[in-house]
Amino acid sequence: MAFETLSALTAFSLSVNLTPHLSDSGKLVLVVLMFLGRVGFLSLLLAFRPAQPQDMRLPQERDFTVG
Repeated sequence: MAFETLSALTAFSLSVNLTPHLSDSGKLVLVVLMFLGRVGFLSLLLAFRPAQPQDMRLPQERDFTVG
């Protein structure tokens, strides 16, 4: 089971043919681990963090009229 779990998490997706013998909840755990391994744990955490406001300054308009 450790090989199946580590393989799913590291996105290698190798198997020793234990997956068909798992329960439905065990298969669901492997699916979630495969998704985390593919997307990347850090990327997934960054996607769900709260947005932080950016301190932006807009450019000022200058008057270049000849007068």
